[in-house]
Amino acid sequence: MSGFAVLLDGAGTPDESTLRQLRAGIANRGPDGLATAEAAPGVVLSHARFDTTIEAGREALPARHCRRNTWLTGDLRNDNRSDLERELSGRTEHPVVTDADFVLAAYERWSEDLAAHLVGDFAFVIWDGERRRILVVRDQLGIRPAFWTHSPGRRFVAASTVQACVGATQPPGSPDLEYIADVATFAGGFDDRTVWRGVRRLPGGHCLSVDDHGAARVWRYWSPPQDHLDIDIDTARETMRELVTEAVRCRLRSSSDVAVEVSGGLDSTTVAALAVREGCAGHIRPIGLTFPGEACDESRYMRAAECHLGISIEPFIARSAPALDFAERCAATL
Repeated sequence: MSGFAVLLDGAGTPDESTLRQLRAGIANRGPDGLATAEAAPGVVLSHARFDTTIEAGREALPARHCRRNTWLTGDLRNDNRSDLERELSGRTEHPVVTDADFVLAAYERWSEDLAAHLVGDFAFVIWDGERRRILVVRDQLGIRPAFWTHSPGRRFVAASTVQACVGATQPPGSPDLEYIADVATFAGGFDDRTVWRGVRRLPGGHCLSVDDHGAARVWRYWSPPQDHLDIDIDTARETMRELVTEAVRCRLRSSSDVAVEVSGGLDSTTVAALAVREGCAGHIRPIGLTFPGEACDESRYMRAAECHLGISIEPFIARSAPALDFAERCAATL
């Protein structure tokens, strides 16, 4: 998944040291290149490119609308491209070829209501130079990450990593010990806070807008449907089959092989089976985590899945690690 970052500095163009930290915070998400653009004085967008789809290889983010002073950077994959093409055809000036094109055209058509028309995994930022406004959007389930920090009247940063927000914050942030304690003791910590004080997580299904005066607004654009479906079991089964199949098909749209984690359980084996049924057996790379000698090891179920699906699962042996190893490694990167 790609990386993105945007910085709005009320004092004008930020210094080069700040920009380096901003780029460094997302660099590990973009093995295919790093690009930065100044969309306006004090407004800088960065993109760490990871060409996971054929269309992504044709994108050059940050990108500007073909006619308007609207800029985009983000981490996105649109799954309803055909539906969007029908809705946007003849109604927008911006062409629709790549996923980024669809987002720019959708913003031209629906402005900040565009998120309700998008389906897929995405987190992106739009700078609207005409309205002098930044819009941050995260997909409905929050699959792609988005974080932000805001000092009204001074600086706003949004990015796909916490590191980018912390690195570009002035003054530097400090750990939120209360949040860390809440998480460690299961007393909470499941809101929009992060381990760094002042750095927020944009929840899935939400948008955030900030104007150049520093006013910020967060709102929910999507909620899970609450309507009761009065359908029989056969219809429910077929509907579920169609939805899961389509979800798998969308994630097979890749410029390279797709890794499929197969534990031998029902969920992962179903995903692998649907990928094989889609004719992508040679396009997927099944992998499985094994725990030799442990009660939780599912190697025998993985072997059964191999035989049934006609695939070869590459095993990865789990190793023991100190309980705080992950936390210490995270701290070492900041």
